[in-house]
Amino acid sequence: MHRNPEFWPQPDTFLPERWPVAAGDTLAPAKGSWRPFEYGPRNCSGQELAIIEMKIVLVMALQAFDFEAAYEELDRLTPIAGRRTVNGERAYQAQLAQPRGDFPCRIKLARK
Repeated sequence: MHRNPEFWPQPDTFLPERWPVAAGDTLAPAKGSWRPFEYGPRNCSGQELAIIEMKIVLVMALQAFDFEAAYEELDRLTPIAGRRTVNGERAYQAQLAQPRGDFPCRIKLARK
C-alpha cells in the first residue's frame, strides 16, 4: 500500500516535502493512505480502534440490563402542560420535535 500509485503520487521517489503540503496538493497522500500522519502530529494512531473497542464494551455491558420506560411516574412527579408525544410515541428523534425531559426508565438485571 505504501508504494501503490493509486494512493501516492511518485510512490518510489523519496519526497519528504509531501508531508507538510496542504490537502489537494499534487503531492498530498490520499485520505486513509498513511494513518500515523493523517490526523496531525499529536493525535494517536490507535484512537479510532480504542473508540470502537469502548463502544463494543459498552454494548456488551448494557446487554446485562433490561430497560423499562417510566413515563407514567415522571408525569405524576412533574406535570407538564403541552404536547407529550410525537406520532403517538414518547421517545422520539430530536429532528421531529424538541423532546421534553429525559428518558425516564427503570433498570433491572436482565434475566438469562
